[in-house]
Amino acid sequence: MKRVIIDRPGRYNGASGQPRWMEAGDELQTQGWYADGLVNDGLAHYPAVESDGIDDLPIPTRAKNSLRETGLTTVAIISEATDDELLALKWIGETTLRQIRDAV
Repeated sequence: MKRVIIDRPGRYNGASGQPRWMEAGDELQTQGWYADGLVNDGLAHYPAVESDGIDDLPIPTRAKNSLRETGLTTVAIISEATDDELLALKWIGETTLRQIRDAV
């Protein structure tokens, strides 16, 4: 499933597959291939990606990349992860774990 923002009013298929009227600026969640088609045809655009929240953390770049690759992309998500989960990641050792915990 992907989310898109409608740019041109019209009938669009949502996640249920049922067409519904959408206005410009409405958000639509639908199948990935359908969302890609809407974007490619200029009927919609993907929502702006907000800062992932980890760019400014004072931790090594390798650790940031490892966190991103595993979906730990926000401070809130990282805060919920256990120490064992973080230590299981590539490039995360005891020192980096301490840096992450101090930063969040």
